[in-house]
Amino acid sequence: MQVCRNCHLMGVAGAPAIGDYTAWNRRIAKGTAALYSSAIRGIQGETGWSMPPRGGNDALSDKEVRLAVDFMLAAARDAQGKQQRIRI
Repeated sequence: MQVCRNCHLMGVAGAPAIGDYTAWNRRIAKGTAALYSSAIRGIQGETGWSMPPRGGNDALSDKEVRLAVDFMLAAARDAQGKQQRIRI
């Protein structure tokens, strides 16, 4: 999804980059339901939204947002697996 990609492709403004397991690890520990909730409702920072609800695209359905989260989690877990194989 283009709107998610805007920040998550390269890790802009504190967003965890797609495929960066280290950046996603503490978020993954909170559980998938918490990640879905954050993506749908947004994340309020000290100076405003650190991530707006639905990434700033109110036209996205809950299902579309959950699918985007699932995609990013799969990419992070894939990156973790590759890191572990390299260390062996």
